[in-house]
Amino acid sequence: MEANRKERRERFIKSLRESGEVVEKKAEAEIKSEKRQVSVSTQVDALNLVKPPSRGFAMVHAAKRSGDAERQSTDLASAPKVQKVIQATTKKTVKELDPKHLKRIEHVATFGSGTYGTCFLAKYRKIAVVVKEYKNLNGKKSLDELGLAARREARIIFDLPDHPGLPFIFGVCTKSTPVQLVLQYHGEENGRNITIYRAARSTPGLCDNTWREIMWRVCDAVEHIHRNGMIHNDIKASNIVLEKVECDQEEKYNPVVIHFGKSVRAATASARMVKPACQTSSTVDSYIAPEVKKGSSPPSFSSDVFSLGKMFQFVSKYATNFKSGFP
Repeated sequence: MEANRKERRERFIKSLRESGEVVEKKAEAEIKSEKRQVSVSTQVDALNLVKPPSRGFAMVHAAKRSGDAERQSTDLASAPKVQKVIQATTKKTVKELDPKHLKRIEHVATFGSGTYGTCFLAKYRKIAVVVKEYKNLNGKKSLDELGLAARREARIIFDLPDHPGLPFIFGVCTKSTPVQLVLQYHGEENGRNITIYRAARSTPGLCDNTWREIMWRVCDAVEHIHRNGMIHNDIKASNIVLEKVECDQEEKYNPVVIHFGKSVRAATASARMVKPACQTSSTVDSYIAPEVKKGSSPPSFSSDVFSLGKMFQFVSKYATNFKSGFP
């Protein structure tokens, strides 16, 4: 009995052990199966993420990228162009005047005449102006050539920043002959136009302090011209007009530099021989620098300073009542 009971017990335990192993193996198999499924699904998801898009999607995406790139390049390229167009349209130009509004004052003599033309006093819409009328020597110059010369000189004055030592320009008349440049009149009310040349030779003359102030102001005006990249190239006593200014019941003079017909930009100045007609016989009155006169060097800031020094020399020599000289 006892033996049978023990045998049955051992068989039961064995069956439990076997069933346990089976269950364990099944569990392990299920776990492995689940891991495999997870891995496969993950790989499938990954493949779905990186798989190539459909043809339609690719075309839409390519078009979008092309549009974005084109828009960006257009923005970058068009910004400066738009700015340039705005600058070009807003850039001020010299005004073309109607000569019908100009009336010459006949009883006043001409202010000066030279190879360039003639200057005279006139009224433009009841405003006193100086008209520079360009000469057409022997009819050799066409209307276009005369107009180009007038517009060039006007453009030089117009482009220079405002300064009390520079003339104010009204405009030009270039559509028909005579071609004219219209500037503010800086002389006296009676039509008397005073230049440094005339003031130095007139009596009674200006006092020492007045001359010093005038010449200091001339230097300031020339420095302003140079600072803005221009060379006047024709500085002399007859090209500086003295504008009378009342200050604290005391008469003072504001010098105004005129005649920019020979002016050049410092960056583009070139050397050329000066024609003998442009030279004066007097050594003192010859304002052209030797290197410019010979044509060995182009006009420069230094040649302008040479001309300025010659003008100081002229005032020191000829100005009445100017005894002490310049310091």
